Amino acid sequence: MKIKQVVEKEFVHVEELIEASGEGLWKMYPDGEVVFYNKEFYKIIDIDPQKAMIDDWIRLIHPEDTKQFSENLTEHISGELSRFTSQYRIKSKMGDYIWIEAKAAARYDEKGQFLYMVGSHMNITKRKEYEKMVHDLAYKDQLTGLYNRQKLSEMMKSENSSYRILYMNLSKFRMINDTYGYEAANRVLKLFAEALLAVFDSPEHVFRVDADEFAIVLVGSYSDENIKRLIKHFTLGFKELIYAFINGLDINLYMGLSLPSEGKDENLLEQAKWAGLYAKRKELDYCVIYNAEIKEETERGLFMELGIRKGLKTNEFFMVFQPIYKKGGRAIAFYESLMRWESREYGKISPDEFIPVAEKTGDIVDLGYFAIQQSVEMIKFLHEELKHEVPMSINLSVLQLLDNQFVSNACKMIDEAGISRRWIIFEITESFALESNQVARKALNELNSMGFQVALDDFGSGYSSMTILLQLIFSKLKIDKELIWKAHQDKEVETFIKALTYLCHSKGIEVVGEGIETIHMSKNCQNMGIDYEQGFYYSKPLGQREIFEQFIN
Repeated sequence: MKIKQVVEKEFVHVEELIEASGEGLWKMYPDGEVVFYNKEFYKIIDIDPQKAMIDDWIRLIHPEDTKQFSENLTEHISGELSRFTSQYRIKSKMGDYIWIEAKAAARYDEKGQFLYMVGSHMNITKRKEYEKMVHDLAYKDQLTGLYNRQKLSEMMKSENSSYRILYMNLSKFRMINDTYGYEAANRVLKLFAEALLAVFDSPEHVFRVDADEFAIVLVGSYSDENIKRLIKHFTLGFKELIYAFINGLDINLYMGLSLPSEGKDENLLEQAKWAGLYAKRKELDYCVIYNAEIKEETERGLFMELGIRKGLKTNEFFMVFQPIYKKGGRAIAFYESLMRWESREYGKISPDEFIPVAEKTGDIVDLGYFAIQQSVEMIKFLHEELKHEVPMSINLSVLQLLDNQFVSNACKMIDEAGISRRWIIFEITESFALESNQVARKALNELNSMGFQVALDDFGSGYSSMTILLQLIFSKLKIDKELIWKAHQDKEVETFIKALTYLCHSKGIEVVGEGIETIHMSKNCQNMGIDYEQGFYYSKPLGQREIFEQFIN
């Protein structure tokens, strides 16, 4: 009782100061009794300021903060901490939580025994709300509420546990934005985040890292099978949400998974993204696990998607010309103009690799005009310098024919060069696309009516349609090398080609055999009635200098 009287006397003037400051003042005795001063401050807390025990106060503290508070208090009473400041949440009379900053100092007797503790409380809820707002602006995506790339980057720098990163990219997101509008696209992203949090239930481990890209940090030991189950669960949940929002909307996901890390590995997101990009390029509907080969292949593909246009500007593309001989190799009938790419970064890149990429990106149109320009210059060189007047065959893509300016632009380029249109043979491969696309067929017929020759290339490879051969006007048919090789070994295939050649000749179509590599294949072509032969047996594709040297020698 004596101790309490002393403390009460000391608080007479201090209490007045505390009331004026708006803070709460408290004292605690060894038996756990707590007296609170400044009733105005404590009126929002469901506690009796005059008849409270420390356990009553602890029961009001947020469960996540209770342990730290109790540990600080114990250390302070025992003398391990002479003073301490702590911040925690405490429940108000309204049932919500307010943030308190508590400062405390303890007094001890000459034997070190605890006598009492005094301290203050300050309501710092507004300060915490402001700090949270600043934190969220820096680390949270404002649309979905998920953490952002910056937060993920900091986590990867500090994480000490084993973890992997799962990367997800939504397909068709731009289409959703264009078709259904900006608000609908945002709603899809919110639903995606909702579905993620329903399966990966640690919000601090789920991130939106770009417009339609998300990452999940999988902390601990996750087997590949376990991850697959989680992905399946998530995918089903997300599709249910999407169907409820827009019936019939189908969104695929491209997913990549990093290798495991023992912590603090900033390369994991890059690994997961490379694997996801690989899945996207291959249009795979399952999660791809990263390896070095995947990165190399994807990196090369991305380079081509961006590098074709640049390569045209920096003269990395050029043309070579393969002679096509009359039957038996008696003379050169015409040349096929073939495109090559010598990349400064990757060296020689095969047309089989870069042409499909160019068709995907739309760069095939510009490559086509480049091929025409270079071929025209070669024709002029052959005619003017070597007095060698032969046509030039140029490959076309159906995508070029779909460009409504192509026919007029091609005519303009040929006419301005001052050469006859009959010296140009346009070769088209995609017979299936021609059969199903009226625009491309119309363009091909226009080229024929304007004086160009038109050839059907690679007949016998993939989808080859006899219907197209009968419906469109071709001057030449090129039989694919695979079919020529089979005819050299299989009498039934040889009979088929003989019949095909007969049909072509009846329609005024000349036939070219591709891939001739031996004298026996050449003789077999002649026996089948084929008009022209092309292949390494006669000549590889040549540059302008090689053709010049061939003629002068």
